[in-house]
Amino acid sequence: MVRRRRFGPRRRMTDESKPPVFEPFLRRRVLLARWAGMWEGLWPALWPAMAVAGTFVVGALLGIWQALPGWLNALVLVAFAVAFGFALRRAGPAFSLPSEADGMHRLERTSGVPHRPLTTLIDRPAGDDPGALALWRLHQRRMREAARKVRVTLPRAGLARRDPFGLRAVLILLLVIGVAGAGSDGFGQIARALEPRFGTDAGASRGDLLAWIDPPEYTGLPPVYLSHGGEQPVPAPEAPDIETRVSVPAGSTLVARVHGGSREPVLVLDGQETLFSTAAEDDYETSLTLNGGDSLAVRQGGMVLSDWKLDVIPDQPPEVALVDRPEQTRRNVLRIDYEASDDYGLESVRAELKLVEGTDETLTLDLPLSGRNPREVSQTNYQDLTPHPWAGLPVDMVVVARDQIGQETATPVAQFVLPEKEFTHPVAKAIIEQRKRLTSDPKSRPDVHKALASIAGQPDAYGNDLTAFLVLSIALDRLFNDRRSIAETGVLDLLWDVALRIEDGQLSIAERDLRKAQDDLREALDSDASQEEIAALTQQLREAMDRYLDLLNQQQDQQPSQAQGSQPQEDMRTREDLQNMLDQAQEMAQTGARDQARQMLDQLQEMLENMEPMSQTANDAENGDQPEMDRLKELSERQEQMLDQTYRDAMSRGAYERSEPGRGETGSTAQESLRRALGDLMRDIGENGMQIPDALGKAERAMRQAAKELERSNSRRAVEAQSMALDQLRQGAQQLRQAMGQNTQGAPGQGGQSGDGQVGRDPLGRMPPGNKAEDDGSIKIPAASDLQRSREILNELYRRAGDRDRPTVEREYIDRLLDWY
Repeated sequence: MVRRRRFGPRRRMTDESKPPVFEPFLRRRVLLARWAGMWEGLWPALWPAMAVAGTFVVGALLGIWQALPGWLNALVLVAFAVAFGFALRRAGPAFSLPSEADGMHRLERTSGVPHRPLTTLIDRPAGDDPGALALWRLHQRRMREAARKVRVTLPRAGLARRDPFGLRAVLILLLVIGVAGAGSDGFGQIARALEPRFGTDAGASRGDLLAWIDPPEYTGLPPVYLSHGGEQPVPAPEAPDIETRVSVPAGSTLVARVHGGSREPVLVLDGQETLFSTAAEDDYETSLTLNGGDSLAVRQGGMVLSDWKLDVIPDQPPEVALVDRPEQTRRNVLRIDYEASDDYGLESVRAELKLVEGTDETLTLDLPLSGRNPREVSQTNYQDLTPHPWAGLPVDMVVVARDQIGQETATPVAQFVLPEKEFTHPVAKAIIEQRKRLTSDPKSRPDVHKALASIAGQPDAYGNDLTAFLVLSIALDRLFNDRRSIAETGVLDLLWDVALRIEDGQLSIAERDLRKAQDDLREALDSDASQEEIAALTQQLREAMDRYLDLLNQQQDQQPSQAQGSQPQEDMRTREDLQNMLDQAQEMAQTGARDQARQMLDQLQEMLENMEPMSQTANDAENGDQPEMDRLKELSERQEQMLDQTYRDAMSRGAYERSEPGRGETGSTAQESLRRALGDLMRDIGENGMQIPDALGKAERAMRQAAKELERSNSRRAVEAQSMALDQLRQGAQQLRQAMGQNTQGAPGQGGQSGDGQVGRDPLGRMPPGNKAEDDGSIKIPAASDLQRSREILNELYRRAGDRDRPTVEREYIDRLLDWY
């Protein structure tokens, strides 16, 4: 017979009778079978303890134990603790690992392989009979092949025998319901079930809490939803990493709602209690503005429904600074470069100006912001303050930034002189003086009315401009009949506009309209206006810019320079650049890129504000090395000052009233001195081989007439003559500049002609003496010797007309010749 034995020490055997050793894969399978057998014995043994623990957890999640009185809750805890300990004690033996033999038997049993191959492999024969040993070895070889078929199967709990009624499924279902009902407060429910409450609140039921914090609307932050148990608030819909504190801006509103519970809940902020109000049956709610605090909790019936640690972040005041000192642009506009920022967005930025000396009145300028409540801005703003009564006076300025809760920050005081427009036309200057007088002393209305009436009654002094006359008439009517304050009547604006018109025509008004169109478009971009409104305002800006550039070019055409040939192309390039920038800004606005559109609009305004008339730039370049031009410029300035003084004297005596004999002798002497200086200049121009502009001869005769009228104390005629002299001096400068340009470009007759052949002609299409044109067959071009002789005669006439030593009769005859010429 074959005798079997367990694992353990073996006796020494011969090679024929020694059993083989298990292969490694069989040893691994035996070990896994032992662990599976251990689980099959441990799970049924632990099931009673797990059933006890599961029953307690279900009751805690459903709030059953918390609703019990404290003493009964304590008894329940003791009962569950005893039952749980007893069940664990009975399960103790199941914690041991089965033996190798048990593992082999499980493999043989669960694999379904017959004849117990693993046991056969470790057995040995009982005798030493050779025939029996041969049969034994054959049998072991067969069992070794069969042992390769054994497999480790999954462990079986076998709970069906212990729980024939399936109560375990009911317990699992109740656990799922409890977890779903408790939500994220599951551990809190279990913890409260382990703490019996004794006292008056014992047995109170617990309500469901929903709480969140709404940051102030101006911050633009999302609501902060508060979870139970002091966990990290979750901004909807994203959940950040877990932290320990809730950070919210000051001024946030906490909203808490409790559903159910047998007691009225209480909100506690740093020890200060706030009662909930009853919204409906079993529904409570409250709200609280958070301006500070460190701890927050919601209590109900002695229970803490939830608590949190707070960080209430105060709103910081805005920051603002001047990037550069306020300065005056080439067009007498105040430029303000500033930058400002705020943690939650700026409400407004303004500049406040006060006179250094004088009244405490404050001039407030609203500085536009890019976008709605931006958190950071860095902008350049242009303010045309030349119409303001403070223009030309020193002021103190601060830039004030204001955030959305009213906090303000101001820059250090910057002191400068407000830009002032300089008027050169005597009538315009007189109107501005009366305007200033009316502003500083409203009681002087009758005197101002009288002075303006005198100005309006002399239209020849301002070029018989019908529009200017009508505007002055309207201003006079309002001064006399409108009893409202000066500011309400609009007289100040009328006087400013008419002064601008008299000074430089429509250019300043077009410039003002252009600036207003820019401001309107920028405001529309900032206020999220419709695409139709932006398109209309863009077209309005385009028309205003075209009108302004046209007037600017007209001003240049009236002052030709030696760069005349290339200037139109430069003007066209400048216009195209500006139009392209405006088109790009409109396209950006239409595609939703309004911030980029505002930047493009700022660049456009920067170019326009820093433009200056082309003629001025050209003239400055040309006059640098020309002594004749410098002398002529000086004569024009002196004549302008003399005209201004004559007009002031006339106004101070009652507006063009004839003065007493002898009072005009000083002005007459000065005017005669200026006329002689002009005669010397004309003589030097002729001696240098250049053509003497005919306008200078007319200016010399107008000066002679002005000197005579001043000597007669006839202020009205003196102003007319001096105005004529100043106008002719300016035209003479233009003609002289053109002559210099022709001399530098080449021989006479080779330059200066372009376009339709009208350059250099008078309004009737005639070519003035000495000016050459291309031979188009319409006229016979004289020989060069004849032209040279004519120029010499003309220069000699101008020289003799300026010679005071010649008899009066001769000089008057020469003047008549020059007038005809």
